[in-house]
Parts: sequence; structure tokens; C-alpha cells
Amino acid sequence: TKSQGELDGTVAPKLEEMSGRVAALTSERASLERKLQHLYQKQGKSKAFKSIEERDAWLTSEIDTMRKTETAVKSNTEKLTAEVAASDKNLAELGERITKTEASVDAAQEKEAEHKAAIGKAKAARDDAMNRRKELWKADNE
Repeated sequence: TKSQGELDGTVAPKLEEMSGRVAALTSERASLERKLQHLYQKQGKSKAFKSIEERDAWLTSEIDTMRKTETAVKSNTEKLTAEVAASDKNLAELGERITKTEASVDAAQEKEAEHKAAIGKAKAARDDAMNRRKELWKADNE
């Protein structure tokens, strides 16, 4: 137990000293990692790549993707513009057809009114002629 006490007397202070040193180094390491993360954030995405070539390849890929998207959007815009122009032309043609059809209907309604008037006059003339004939028959029979 005597050697145990001596061991505890010399080892315990060194153990506490080393534990304190480990805690200090752990704290310093965490601080340095936070500082490193902060620097990475300041630097942006450039440090997300292992090399300049890797970064350039990624950027080239992104540029190609954006160009393809731009081309697709332009193509779609041109198609839609052409469709709008065709629809406008079709709408104008339909407007003209509607105008002509309305004019034709108006003309047909006017002719119908004229025919009804003519039929009315013809019926009136027929009725007058029938009445005259009746009167003449009456006069002949008397």
C-alpha cells in the first residue's frame, strides 16, 4: 500500500495535469475547427472541390446544363410565339367568317320579311278577288 500511496502521489497530479491539458487541447481544437469552417464559408464553394480541375469540370458541366436549358426555353418560346401568331390569324379569319355569316343572316332575315310582306299582299289580293267573285256570283244569281 505504501507503493500505492507513492504511485498515487506522483501519478495523480500528472494525471490531473494531463486531463487539464487534454481538455484545453480539445477546446482549442473545437475553436480552430469553428474558425476553419468560418474561413470555408468566407471562401465559398471554391474549397468544396479537391482541385481546380474538378471545380472547372463542375463549372463547365453547369454552364452546359444552363445553355441547354436556355436553348430549350428559347425553342419553347419560339414555338409558343408561332402558336400565338397562328391563333391570332385563325381568330381574325373566324372574326371575318362571323361578320360574313351575320351579314348573310341579316340579308336572309330581310328577304324573309320581304317575302312575308309579299305573301301578305298576295293573300290580301286573293281574299279581295274571292270576295269580288262571291259578289259577282251573288249578282249573277239574283
